[in-house]
Amino acid sequence: MAHDRLLARSEQRRILMVISDGVPLDEATLSANPGSYLEQHLRSVVKWIEARSQIELVAIGIGHDVTDYYRRAVAIENAEQLCGAMTDQLAMLFAGDRQNRACRALRAPGTGDRGGSPTDGSAEIDAAVPDDV
Repeated sequence: MAHDRLLARSEQRRILMVISDGVPLDEATLSANPGSYLEQHLRSVVKWIEARSQIELVAIGIGHDVTDYYRRAVAIENAEQLCGAMTDQLAMLFAGDRQNRACRALRAPGTGDRGGSPTDGSAEIDAAVPDDV
């Protein structure tokens, strides 16, 4: 699973970007489980990662609104908008990180930034779509 591969990496900051064109659908799984099984599994995995994991999760839905599944998500109309959406989502993550460091520095004058995030903005990104999520 992409999440587990990212956890094994040494970077201080790891981002998992999910790109989706719809809700999970697999005929073999649906034939052996209730109709909502894959959707419930997706919600469960996303909720766990967002609440408990060190991995930052962001999602982009192409022609599909994924904001019902992911806290940090955006929907786009077509694949031509994907590059801009990916760049925008990463820029927001890094801008938020810079803003959080600035706020910590304002709250504790003279202490500098010791928040544990890389100051150069580097991060490992795994944009692969995992088979089991």
